[in-house]
Amino acid sequence: MTVRFTTDAKVQFRKIRAYSQQRWGKEIADLYAQSIRTILTEMLDHHPSPGLAREELGPGIKSFPCESHMLYYRETSYGIEVLAVLHQTQEPLRHLQPNIPPAGDESPLTR
Repeated sequence: MTVRFTTDAKVQFRKIRAYSQQRWGKEIADLYAQSIRTILTEMLDHHPSPGLAREELGPGIKSFPCESHMLYYRETSYGIEVLAVLHQTQEPLRHLQPNIPPAGDESPLTR
């Protein structure tokens, strides 16, 4: 199985990492980024169903908490597609609609 990020989700993930590094230093930023990657690649990619169904955001969209953030994703034929990585205080409707690309318009997760 594979984890892929949409362009928006990749940008969000990079901003989280940059903010974390600026605020708490490189070591903490690396640990935080790794915790998000671990949830995605070792848990949700193998068992995507633990997420909460978020049909109000679009067909097949699920969310799963990770530290102070919420991961928004959907299952695909190849694994999971990460649609957004948002702080728990951010409103997903403002960040996901109408920016969700059709399945297949995503980039692979770089490990």
